[in-house]
This record gives sequence, structure tokens and C-alpha cells, in this order.
Amino acid sequence: YLKAIVKYIAQDDAQCDVITLNSVIFDVYVQTCLKLNETTTNHLTLFYILATRVGFKLELPYEVPIACNGSGPTLLVLGELVAVLQKYNISASTESEEGTLSNYLVVILKQLISEQYQMSADFLRTVYSIFQVYPESVKLVFFEFAKHIMFVSKENYEVSSVYDSLIGEVIKIYADLNQIEKFLSSFFHKAFLLQKEQDFRKLTCGTVLSNGVFKVFSEKLPSLTGNQLKTIIGRLEKIFLKNCIHVLESDSVIDSSFCLNVEMLVKVICFVLDNSCIAMPTRWNTLSEEISRLVLSVQRFGVAVLKSREIELLKGFLDLVRATAGIEMMMNQYVISLSSTKLLPTVKSVDKSGSVLNLARSHGYLTPADWKRISELVVEFDDQQLNYSWYNLLLQKYFRCGDVEVMTHLVLNAGSVWLWEKV
Repeated sequence: YLKAIVKYIAQDDAQCDVITLNSVIFDVYVQTCLKLNETTTNHLTLFYILATRVGFKLELPYEVPIACNGSGPTLLVLGELVAVLQKYNISASTESEEGTLSNYLVVILKQLISEQYQMSADFLRTVYSIFQVYPESVKLVFFEFAKHIMFVSKENYEVSSVYDSLIGEVIKIYADLNQIEKFLSSFFHKAFLLQKEQDFRKLTCGTVLSNGVFKVFSEKLPSLTGNQLKTIIGRLEKIFLKNCIHVLESDSVIDSSFCLNVEMLVKVICFVLDNSCIAMPTRWNTLSEEISRLVLSVQRFGVAVLKSREIELLKGFLDLVRATAGIEMMMNQYVISLSSTKLLPTVKSVDKSGSVLNLARSHGYLTPADWKRISELVVEFDDQQLNYSWYNLLLQKYFRCGDVEVMTHLVLNAGSVWLWEKV
């Protein structure tokens, strides 16, 4: 009966309020299901929502038990309900005696959301359709939703194809609400928890960043205010301190999954710093405290990285030095100085040989001895990506010094690892 009713309403061209059906149908169906299943559930009936919009007079509580292998029918009905609501342009904020429609959608969605990160494509499509039809309801549910479905298996291509669009939609909503930092907190909290899973590297971590976060950041960063940047950078620094630095300083055993998470976090931090430079620079006068804290965290990270001797972590440190120093260069250009930390003091002498041993004169994050050790590790590892980060940092230094001769020396001797478009 219920399925036929939904199908009829979805296909009928008449207005919903002219449809007359006997509420006894609902009563008989619900009571029969409860008796057959000998159980009750916490699922509010979706058809009660529909009924309140088409003129039925029903009294709660009516609970429709899940039948036929779990949540399949409920998910199907949810999709049909969304189609009906969309067709008749029923607002999610429309109130009934029992509350707003969006409240019911939130309840249903939360009950359908699984604790597992392995999601069905049908579920993601249904949620995606709700996201597009009802942005109001999304704002109420997306925190809970994103926390559970942040990662799906790369091996399920059907899920992944829907997932890319969906995760981008979720991140846009965070950004529109100026709460992108909350998404980042949820994302990395989940990532560092899941790193203990055996198949962690099979999850779509990179997809979330490349198709979601970076894309949204590219669109949103130029228009963010200084206070919004302050919130984002401050949150990233706290995530970095808690999940990376404290772990390294505690001498915990680290593995490839941990290094992957650190690499992702470093990419996000550098992306924010690099792409914010192109925006109005006067906003940076509100960020001195956050940048100073971030620099101190980067210094601690560098000391810990030297002990770990992990290539990915060392590369991350070099990238962070370059990105934070780049902010200082831009701030100095507009005569906005940091309150407590001078990242790039004036370099009085230039190393004409192109040696890396005096890097500390322009990047004071570590001692000269530590920088020498890093230069030795770069040579020892001979890793292409590590070399790339190293050359980027050196080029920034000599650009700062204005020494074209040394820059030319570096470029000509960089070898095949250098990406020439960067020059």
C-alpha cells in the first residue's frame, strides 16, 4: 500500500492536497508490520511526513520497521520521498505539528548512516539528491554525515564515482558556512584514527583533498577575511601539533600510514599559505600570533624529523619551512612584521658556491648543525621528491638574497629532478 501511494503521488500531476486516502490504510499496514516482525524500531515513518503534507491526519507514534534485509526498502522509500518533495517544491523548513520536515530527514539520514566507511553507491546517490534538493537540511546533518563517510574503499569503483561528487558537495557546504576548519578537523581526526586499519592506503584520502578541499580552497581563499584565515590556520596548527608533533616527540612507532597522513596535512597547510599570498595582503596583520605558533611547531617538527629519518617527513618539513617563510617575505614587503618571531633576518653574506651549509642564516628554524645534517640526508636519500622540495627551498633563499648568480648555479646543477616550469 505504502509503495503504491508514493508511486501514485510521484506520478500524479494533481496537487498533493487534493489526494484523498484513508488513514486506516496506514494504521493497518503499520500495526501488521509490527506484529509480523515482533519488534519495534526507532525509525520515524517517512510516510508520516508525506501524509502531513497531503492532508492525512495521523497520530504519532507510528514506526515502520525495517524489512527485507536491513535498510534497503527504507533507502528506496527515502529516494522516492525526495523525488515527491522536489516535484511539489515542498520546503524543508515547512512546519507540521511534529516539527519541520528537515528534522525528519536528519533523523532518517542519521539512522541510515553506517559506522563503517564502506558505503553503497545507492546510499550515496540518495544522500547526494537530498543535498541538492534541500540545502537547509544538509546544514543540520552534514557534520554527522561527513564524520562517517569521509573515507570509502578505492576498490569499489561504483561507490567512488558517486563519492567524488558527494564529498565535494559536503566541503562546499562547510565553506559556505565559513566552517571549513571543522571539516578539516573531522577529516584528519578520522584519518589518524583509521591509520591503524590494515587497508588504510586503499581508502580515498587523496580524493578528498584533490577533488574536494583543494578545489574549494582555490575558490574560497581569495575572498576570505583575515579573521577567517586566522581560524583556519589556527585549527591546522592545532591538528598538526596534536597528531604529528606529539606523536613524533613521544618516540611512538611510526609507519607508512602515519607518514601518509602527515604528508596530507602538510599539503593542506602549504596550500593554504601559498594560495593565500595572492589575496589582499593587508589581512595578514591579524595573523601574526597564528603564524608565530605555526613556526614554533614547524621548528619542533624539524627536530623530531631529524631523529626519525623518514623521507616523507623530511620533505614535509622542508615544504613547511618554504611556505611559512614565504608568508614572512610577503608580510615584510607590506611592512607588516611578526610580533615575536623574525623568520627571515637580513642576510649579510652570500654563499657564492651554492653550498647548503649556511641555510640557517636565512631560515632560522634549526641550528646550522641541524641544517648541515639535513643537507647530508638529502644527498644520502637521493629521492626525487625530496630533492625537489630542497631545491625549492634553496631557490627561495637566494631569491630572498637577490643573488642571480647563485640561483643560476643551482638551476644549472639541479639535474633532471628539477621541474623547469618552476624556474
